[in-house]
Amino acid sequence: YSHSYASDGAFVWFAHGQTLTTGGGWRTFTSAYSKSALSHNTLLVNGQGQALANPYQPVSPYVARPLAIEQKPGLVYWAADLSRGYDHVPGLARATRHVAFVDDRWFVLFDDLAVTDDTAPATFHW
Repeated sequence: YSHSYASDGAFVWFAHGQTLTTGGGWRTFTSAYSKSALSHNTLLVNGQGQALANPYQPVSPYVARPLAIEQKPGLVYWAADLSRGYDHVPGLARATRHVAFVDDRWFVLFDDLAVTDDTAPATFHW
């Protein structure tokens, strides 16, 4: 909790000896940019990123948790539940990130997001 960047489920693309996307957290922890979901490849729900965890009053024993992982020839797959990071977003029912690496050449990123039936439609960004 003490060094949370509020970036669970984020990823960094690195190839050809350099970072191709934001390296989220590459600035000092005191930088507002480092702590913002905008500096990471994670989700925004209605314009809000994940909340920073309070180490003195945690609302949950986890912010994100793995749901599945599988590795076999030609496929590596994982999924994570990111929902608790968005507890402060009214009506969010589910935020699950799925990632599959295929044939050591391709990857698929799929976010499964939903709001409760009694909530206005939401906007999701990453």
